[in-house]
Amino acid sequence: MRRLAAPFVVAPPTGARIRTRLRPSAADERVLCAVGEHLGRLAGQDLAVRCRLGHGDDQRTDRKRALTSASSSRWAGALTRSSNDQWQRAQRNLLDARVGLRRACRTIQARLAVPVGGRDGRVRGYGSRAERFHKQGRLQHLQAELAVVEARLTQGRVSVCRGGRRLAKRRHALDRDDVAFTEEGWRLRWQAARRFLAADGEADKRWGNETIRVHPDEHWLELRLPTRSSGR
Repeated sequence: MRRLAAPFVVAPPTGARIRTRLRPSAADERVLCAVGEHLGRLAGQDLAVRCRLGHGDDQRTDRKRALTSASSSRWAGALTRSSNDQWQRAQRNLLDARVGLRRACRTIQARLAVPVGGRDGRVRGYGSRAERFHKQGRLQHLQAELAVVEARLTQGRVSVCRGGRRLAKRRHALDRDDVAFTEEGWRLRWQAARRFLAADGEADKRWGNETIRVHPDEHWLELRLPTRSSGR
């Protein structure tokens, strides 16, 4: 019989994440948009480099050093960490896709091994020859997809869409009458989704870190602007 461990108290969380709607002035809004677009371009460049590296060393130190000259050390740290997280998430998605494709292939192969209308234990064959023929084509399609996924996992090639793949696909449906927004509206949402304004918190800093600081009681936000290095 398994022995029960002694009870213990879980430590309270040491950090917090704030997500809220900002109501800046017109001048502050222009500044936020400019900073977000600038950092968004850097995020896209770093993500492309991270995807090209694939497996092995992510060379984060070198990537961070390259981004620091166009922003700051803290912004570069947030950008490279975000790129690493996106790459790892995309790889996990490929692993999940491989599991699902393998499971689907095994299910169809097991049913194809049973005659039409027959049964082998708990496995039931397909109800008609037409359905069986359709599932044979489906199996070939799944096996081709599985081969592509296996090759991408071996090579470390992942697919990441900054801004969201769902929003990117909606660009091709703008000519339909049932789309809720126009091309201009889609463009605004796409540009907003690709901006970057995020920073990692620091345990020794009050109200966040030295890059983004939020006061929960006085309701103010302080943002450190990225500064270009003088090259010294």
